[in-house]
Amino acid sequence: MFFEGDYVKVKNKEGYEGLIGKILAYRPPYEIQLLESKKIIYCFENEIQKISKDKINKQKRDELSENIKDLIIKFESKKSYNKQIELVYEDLKKFQDKYPFAKYPNKIEDLRVTDLYKEISNEMGEFFHWIEYKLKGLGSLNLYANVYRNASKQLDDFKELLYDIVDETVSLADKIDAQWDKISGMGGDKILAKKIVCCFNDNLIPIFNTKHLEHFFDCVIGKENYPEDYKLMSLGGQYEFLMNKLMNFKNVIPETRDWKTLKLSIFLYENYPPPGKEKWN
Repeated sequence: MFFEGDYVKVKNKEGYEGLIGKILAYRPPYEIQLLESKKIIYCFENEIQKISKDKINKQKRDELSENIKDLIIKFESKKSYNKQIELVYEDLKKFQDKYPFAKYPNKIEDLRVTDLYKEISNEMGEFFHWIEYKLKGLGSLNLYANVYRNASKQLDDFKELLYDIVDETVSLADKIDAQWDKISGMGGDKILAKKIVCCFNDNLIPIFNTKHLEHFFDCVIGKENYPEDYKLMSLGGQYEFLMNKLMNFKNVIPETRDWKTLKLSIFLYENYPPPGKEKWN
């Protein structure tokens, strides 16, 4: 007896022997969607045999792994991003030297209102100019200037958020779940918060859009690998989960283990562009 959702291998149907599919309708003849071609065929019980879901998942992982390795080889052959990546990390080092908050948290108190926004000239201050423009190579933001003006008007609140960012005892999830929405324009998906976190921790993959992270997870790890409580997680919890899984993905593949995290970000955007985004950055 077979049931809806069972995976089966076709064994006695001419032209389809050896193909694997999933049962969509459980009454004979069984309606089966072939996994590779997505074609619908109909089979009787003596024409199919059940396959365990674990075996199917292993096959998917093996196929995915081979596909990823092929893409890595093609990506590495270009070498077109290496210089660009090098320059981004040089700029990031300059930023971290200018704002050494991770090493000396007390330096956060040196931030002035005009470092965030210059009201007289109506332009963003140097700190946010670094985040938005000079470090655009880490990923674009394209935020409204009012966000930075609002931060300058709540300088003490912003400083408290920075203390959390550079505090190694605060989890990644809690850094994102901190009260960024106290400052108008910094809530929602907390894109700006995520970029600031990455600017002070270059071991994180510079991808700030949660939907993009989920898309890449689906592509290189698999939709079936989300924990059951994923949708119940906070935004920060989801971000930490996705970041850890994608970092593990990078570190278990010999060819990508030594990559800078920015290189992985570029690889993902180039080979698995999210809907509505044609290329990296």
